[in-house]
Amino acid sequence: MIVYGKGVPAIADDLHISIEEAQEVKDSVLKAFPQLAEYLEWVVKFGAKHGYVENYYGVRRRLPALQLDKFTFEFSPSVEEETTKEYYTLLYTNKLKRCRFRKEKERIIEDAWRKGIQIVDNDAAIAQATRLAYNAPVQSSAATIIKIAMNNVAHNKKLQEYGVEIVLTVHDELGLCVPKKYAYEAIEIAKQEFLAAGKALPVNLKCDIEIAECWSGDSLVFDENKNLVKRT
Repeated sequence: MIVYGKGVPAIADDLHISIEEAQEVKDSVLKAFPQLAEYLEWVVKFGAKHGYVENYYGVRRRLPALQLDKFTFEFSPSVEEETTKEYYTLLYTNKLKRCRFRKEKERIIEDAWRKGIQIVDNDAAIAQATRLAYNAPVQSSAATIIKIAMNNVAHNKKLQEYGVEIVLTVHDELGLCVPKKYAYEAIEIAKQEFLAAGKALPVNLKCDIEIAECWSGDSLVFDENKNLVKRT
């Protein structure tokens, strides 16, 4: 969940724990996997430099908000001198950076507005873009892999002979309709096509399989004779 860009409050909500405990969980994970912490830092810097991030296959997600200044200033015609604009920009930027609470920021922004200076606080936009910078390369790579897997399954001649049909996708899952009499052979072939979809990656993927007669039906498994029976 951390690599997907979830913050501490979201982690606390998912795990039904306090904010303090969620912070400890996040800190312990990043300490246990220092390369993950390095990646999270690197991907945001990359996005800030280029205005986009990429998945493993080179697909880009544009994130121009990563290149925003923390605060954006617009001046009314009454503020003419460039030196005055520079002075106010520095003055209010320093004031806003020292703020600890939202109400303080709002008061400073209101004071500037009375002087003909409109200040846009880009904190929320930058925070959202940062979460997307974490999330997009991972989720987008998974989306690319599932598309490759779909293509592999759809074009496999043996699966076509068995009458296997793609029913739907759910994120990184693929639902197949498989005739029972060919289930054992077809599932093994489909599994290999799934794993082949990630062959470009430097790590081995894992493919989990669930079998049922319908979407919400009881889980089925193969017995010693390769017949489908209810999971006990």
